[in-house]
Amino acid sequence: MHRAMCTTFEAPMTTFLNGCTFMKPESIETILVKDVLKAFITLSFSVVCAFFARAQSCQSPLPLCPGAPAEQTIEIQFPLTFDCFTGDFTQFMQFTTTDFIPGPGINANVAVTGISCTDDTIPATLQMIVFETAPGANLCDPANYFNSQGCASGTTSMNMDMTNLSPNTTYTVLLGTDATNLVGPCTFSTEITGNAVSLTVCCDETISLGDSHSMTVTGNPNNTYSWFPILNMEGSDTPNPTVFPEEITTYVVSSDVGECTLTASVTVFVGPPVGIPNTITPNGDGVNEIWTISGIDRFPDAVVTVYDRWGQQLFKSIGYTKAWDGTNNGKRLPTAAYYYVVELNSTDVKIPVLTGSISLIH
Repeated sequence: MHRAMCTTFEAPMTTFLNGCTFMKPESIETILVKDVLKAFITLSFSVVCAFFARAQSCQSPLPLCPGAPAEQTIEIQFPLTFDCFTGDFTQFMQFTTTDFIPGPGINANVAVTGISCTDDTIPATLQMIVFETAPGANLCDPANYFNSQGCASGTTSMNMDMTNLSPNTTYTVLLGTDATNLVGPCTFSTEITGNAVSLTVCCDETISLGDSHSMTVTGNPNNTYSWFPILNMEGSDTPNPTVFPEEITTYVVSSDVGECTLTASVTVFVGPPVGIPNTITPNGDGVNEIWTISGIDRFPDAVVTVYDRWGQQLFKSIGYTKAWDGTNNGKRLPTAAYYYVVELNSTDVKIPVLTGSISLIH
């Protein structure tokens, strides 16, 4: 259980953790409750509350990652003005673009929904601006901001679509309100989407059982990726693995870009390994004279056997280099139903033995 601690002292000027400086307070009462430091600054005519949380300061901006909307709260009083933005209570967030190829259609969108801010008794307006800073620059100093992507504002929601982004670049999202008399914290949810902050993966495909499929992914400048599942996969930590799925499989790739772990997926649909007709008509008209099994040439060790209804073997071939023509040792067989067993003997994946019937019609 945490015990409340109170300390009162006089100070002509005090600089707090978030970089704010308050002039000539009469007294400062510091209360530590549940490990969250709250400083109440008592001024001559009003009380200003500053809630200090490391993750919500300009020194440590929150990461803004693709995914479900993240609920946020602005409680820090940090007055700041830049370009079209003026805020008294502010919050800093950052996102990093992927290693995309610049061109038309590349974008990122930041949506802010569920805004709940009250200035005295009226809804306060929440503002947003997105900009760059040089690597290592002091994010608390607006003199280091450049390449603004514009501003957005709203009392219930707002949206910013950015189409002039650079690859492999960290952008700062500054959110704030110019309300001076907030009633409680300012709450909202943020979400970022778009191909500028996504991995690019290719491609969904339908293959035959026993075939392989190569996938590709881009987005991380260091080409560091992790794929799952890795069963029947070659190159699970590369940008272009090869898979030999035995059934319909969705492969998920993940990679760290900036402070976010991005994911994408590819689904490989697996169809029958070979095409087996159920009828042949060896009547001399040149049509459908032989039993052609499509795709079996991919399985040089395949064994194909045909039986009559009593289980007598009529035909057997290893490799099936010569298709069955409806005869047994050169003798024409009568019109009837016959039964086959096809063992593909793949060296890459496990394929069950294929069985069925074939109608021979004269």
